[in-house]
Amino acid sequence: MNMNIKSIKNINLSARDRRALFLGAAALGAIVLLRLTVIPFVDSWSSARDRSEAYGEELTKLNRSLRRVLGQRERLSRVYGPAIRQPLSDVQTARMDLLQSAQDTFQGGGVRLTDYQPQRARPLREIPNVSLVTLQVRGQCQLPQLAKCLSRMSQAKSLMIVQSMNISNNEKQPGQLDVTLVLATLAETKKPDTP
Repeated sequence: MNMNIKSIKNINLSARDRRALFLGAAALGAIVLLRLTVIPFVDSWSSARDRSEAYGEELTKLNRSLRRVLGQRERLSRVYGPAIRQPLSDVQTARMDLLQSAQDTFQGGGVRLTDYQPQRARPLREIPNVSLVTLQVRGQCQLPQLAKCLSRMSQAKSLMIVQSMNISNNEKQPGQLDVTLVLATLAETKKPDTP
């Protein structure tokens, strides 16, 4: 059965056979077209739809988180004043700003400050790359002056959080109070460069 191209051309096919060959070739072409174009397109479309749904869910979560943070920021702004909205500075700058704000607030309120003792900055476990910078201040004043100073803290240039307060009567000067406060602020801690 040695067939060549010329002998294939000379095959006589009936109309029914030609129609069967044509329909078979068309069906085979449709299957190839379906397998090579339509199915990958449908798979790609399905994958894109799934990714779109996942991105939509992620955006919804981010939106909820953003609303929560903005609400918390607004509540903190009412308590701590506009300084809460400022970006965090490095530890040394935050320490200097806290010292300056403490001097301005307490001297402006009538408290005679006698001692400033910067404390070591401590990283916060709850917030990565943020440290708590503290300053211990001691002074003398009367009770109305202390109340005035504490109320002025929300207008300070930098964020001032009262961590602790110790008040005692001054034995040498009646009517005067000895006040010891530990004030804190937040600072950004730079990550060490890693090679």
